[in-house]
Amino acid sequence: MDALINVHNTTAQEAGRPALPTDPGSIFVLVTTLLVFFGPLFVLFPPFPPSKSDALTETHNKLGPEPARSNLTRENNKKNKNAKEGGQGSSSISSLFVYPVEPCRGVELARAKLTPAGLEFDHLFHLAQLRSPFPVSTTSASAAADDAETDADASSPARRHTWEAITPRQFPLLATVEVELWRPDLAKIKGFRDVTAGSSNEVFLILRFPWRAEGVWRGLWDVFAAKCSRGWRAQPVVEVMLPVACPRPGEIAEKGYAFEEKSKVVALNMGCELPEELRLYLGVSNKLALFRVDPVGLREVYDTSVPRGEDSGRAQPVLGFQDPYPVHVTSLASLRDLESKQTKKESKAGLSLTEQSRANIFVSGLSPCDEHGWKKIKAKPEGSQELHEVAFQVSSRTHRSEPDSNSGAPTTDNLGVQMLPLFENVDSHENFIEVSMSIEVLDQDEHVYKRQ
Repeated sequence: MDALINVHNTTAQEAGRPALPTDPGSIFVLVTTLLVFFGPLFVLFPPFPPSKSDALTETHNKLGPEPARSNLTRENNKKNKNAKEGGQGSSSISSLFVYPVEPCRGVELARAKLTPAGLEFDHLFHLAQLRSPFPVSTTSASAAADDAETDADASSPARRHTWEAITPRQFPLLATVEVELWRPDLAKIKGFRDVTAGSSNEVFLILRFPWRAEGVWRGLWDVFAAKCSRGWRAQPVVEVMLPVACPRPGEIAEKGYAFEEKSKVVALNMGCELPEELRLYLGVSNKLALFRVDPVGLREVYDTSVPRGEDSGRAQPVLGFQDPYPVHVTSLASLRDLESKQTKKESKAGLSLTEQSRANIFVSGLSPCDEHGWKKIKAKPEGSQELHEVAFQVSSRTHRSEPDSNSGAPTTDNLGVQMLPLFENVDSHENFIEVSMSIEVLDQDEHVYKRQ
C-alpha cells in the first residue's frame, strides 16, 4: 500500500510540472529548428497559387529580352554616346518596340512581323474612361443597367455617354503598368499533358500592376506571399491575362463584350475583364474599360505621296489605335538632343524621352533630327538569308506637333516621323524587320507638316 501511495504522489508531482522547458534558450532553439526545416520548403514549394505568368511558362515563352539585356538600355548606357553619330549610311536599327495596350508600357522585341497595319501586336488595345452627362456606377452590374438605360434613350443627346482615351499625363501611374506577350512553344505544348488546357496554342497578353490588399493583415500577407513566391525584393502585384486574338462571336456573346462604333475605328469593349483594383490603382474615378480594335474595321490610310493600293498592286496601309500612320520611327541622337534641352518641369509624368516618344523603331548612327528629312528609306538585313529588304514611305508629319509653328516643339513633342510600310510583292503583304538591320535613305525632302 505504501508503494502505491508513493507512486501516486510521484505521478501527481510530475503532472504539475511543465511538459517542456520555457526558458528563452530552449524557445530560441525550437524556433530556429522549425525555421531551418520549413524555410527551404516555403522557398521551394510556396503554399500560394501560381500567378498567371507562372502558369504560362508551362506552355509559352515570353517575347522580348529581359530588362537587363535590353538593346535600348545598352545603347543608352554607352559611355561615348556620340561615338557613332553623324555617319551617313552607317545608321541601323538599335531597338524595336510594340505597344499592345495604350498607354501602358511597351514590349521590346528583337524581331517583329510587319503588316499593312504596322508591327504585329502594336496598338491592339486601349484603356478609356467613361464620360457621361449623368452619374454612372463603376460596378459591373450597375454599369450594365446604366448602359441599357442609355441605349434605350439614345435619341436624347444629353443622355449619350462617350469613351475618352486616358493618357499618362492624366494618370501618371499608367507608366508603371507592365505589359508582356507570351507566344506558345510547340516543344512545351507537346510535353504538356493537361488535357483541360485547350487554349495553350494562343498568344496571350499579361497586364501587371503593383497592388496590395486593403487592411494591415491582408496587406502584410500579400507582401509575404510575393516574397516567398518571387524573391526577397518582390512586391505584390495583380496580373490580368487576355488572349491577343480577337474573340469569336460566340465568345463575345458569352462574356458580354460589346462593339462600340466611333467616328474613326470600330472597337470591342472588353472592360469586364479588368479588375476593380486597376481603376483604383490608376486613380480613375469614372468607369474604366479596355477596348480591342476590330481587325475587320480598320481605317485605311490615304497619303498623297503613296499610290492607292488598288492602283499600285500594293496593300493599302490601315490603322487601328495608332496615330495617323502605322509606324513611328525616331533616332536616339534626336532624343538625346531633346533631353539636353528639356527641363524637369517639361518632362511628362516622370518619363524618359524614349518612353515619351513611344516609337516603334529606334535608329542609331544619325545626327540629331536627321530623320526629319527622310522621304523614303529601306531597312536592309546584314548577312541574313531569311530576311528581305523592307521599304517605308516616310510621311511629312512629326509626332503630335507642328514643328514649323508650334513654340513648344523644340523641347517637347518633336519626337520622330511617321511611316507607311511598302510591300513590293503583291502576293505577300507581310515582312519581317529585326534589330541590327541597316537603314538606307532612298529619298529626302524638306519637312512640311501635313494634317490627316
